Amino acid sequence: MLSILTYPDERLKTECVAVSDFDAELREFITELESTMHTSPGAIGIAAPQVGCLQRIVIVDLSETPKFENHARLVLINPEIIDWQGMEKGREGCLSVPDYTPVM
Repeated sequence: MLSILTYPDERLKTECVAVSDFDAELREFITELESTMHTSPGAIGIAAPQVGCLQRIVIVDLSETPKFENHARLVLINPEIIDWQGMEKGREGCLSVPDYTPVM
């Protein structure tokens, strides 16, 4: 399991670099990142900067959360938001800000 950085660690505020090498090392890191997420109670997502890797990698796994209509596992490399449709209110949590779950 990788160590999760917690607020106010400055690395959590650092702009991440794009992934350029899609190799075995990246695949191994994604496996470790996903294992770290799954060993954290209630976690459904994790980003590489949360474990000190300043690359643009995010994992979202709703595959075991049937209350969501589109429940699937996503590994996002170099994600970009290019469109946004609507807003949704709900509880929000973050592994890097433990014990804080505001309603957004």
